[in-house]
Amino acid sequence: FSEEKTALLELNSITEIRKGLMINIMNAKAGVYFTSVISAFLDQFTETYQLFELLFLFVFSTFIYFYLVALLFSRKPIRQFYAKNSRYIDNIAGVIFIGFGLKLIYEGITHLAVIL
Repeated sequence: FSEEKTALLELNSITEIRKGLMINIMNAKAGVYFTSVISAFLDQFTETYQLFELLFLFVFSTFIYFYLVALLFSRKPIRQFYAKNSRYIDNIAGVIFIGFGLKLIYEGITHLAVIL
């Protein structure tokens, strides 16, 4: 029975944070999300400081979200649970997103019917 040892690569925190930031910035889904959220409320923000507050809110909430995800998935029991149940979690999330999509389609059709 041979036991191979794998050398662990030491990571630089700043470099890894920079990589994660670049991946998130280049993610088209993130751009669509932030654009859709901002466009819904943009006309309510008339002052420049309000726009900077909104920007800070997005940056802060995104940082907290990814921090919590990294913190949770750095725990072995969480990784094992997700590895074991990821198929079910993904299927449930898919059904929920389909439900949201159907709701949006229904609201769009009923809104269009009112206009016509």
